[in-house]
Amino acid sequence: MNSYEFGVYLAVAQAGLVKTADSHLDRGEALAATGLATAGLGLGAGGLFRGGHALERALTPVDSHLGHGLAEPLRGAMNASKDLSLGTVPTFAGSHYNPSARAVNVSHSSAPSVLAHELGHATGKNIPWGLYAASKGLGGIGAIGAMIGQAFTDSGSTADNAITYAPAAISLPFLAEEARASMRGLRGLHRVGGKGMALRGLLSLLPAFGTYALSAGAPIISGKIMHTLRGE
Repeated sequence: MNSYEFGVYLAVAQAGLVKTADSHLDRGEALAATGLATAGLGLGAGGLFRGGHALERALTPVDSHLGHGLAEPLRGAMNASKDLSLGTVPTFAGSHYNPSARAVNVSHSSAPSVLAHELGHATGKNIPWGLYAASKGLGGIGAIGAMIGQAFTDSGSTADNAITYAPAAISLPFLAEEARASMRGLRGLHRVGGKGMALRGLLSLLPAFGTYALSAGAPIISGKIMHTLRGE
């Protein structure tokens, strides 16, 4: 049982849903349990956030879709400009769009939906990339800081509410851009491969987006756990 699972187990016990030896914790024990829960949740959400595209690769694996000629049809279907370069990177580098270089880079093991998603970032009207990067970075850091801070603030106080909901608010531009890129990518997949390819892309992109949303909303979840452990 990892630390997050242990924290949830204690939260359920505190709520009286099950009878265990841990059903009555004093404040110090509750804070310790909450620390375990929030730390586990933070690490888990952080790992999922980084591993979103790994889910896509597992769900729809393909060997070098660039070599299979999917890149150029997708470029045309999504109206990508001629100056946009397409390249490959090692798997550990992670698929990404580089706006300053106008380049989409994906690994050979990436799913078609990854390529379509990154092309989605590179096409259409997107948010300023400085805002996107700030929203992504500050939202992630803020989520970790918020889960730590919740152990030192009174539940329901102004400070507690601020640190609980601020990371999700900060992450909104990032989440909006990720959703926009995925929608454009799915339309591109539909034009190239029909409903079947678009559906496979949707099934792989949804879990990836879910990990981003989970990371942004992690303090809200940990706050609920904190309230339950404190008996509030």
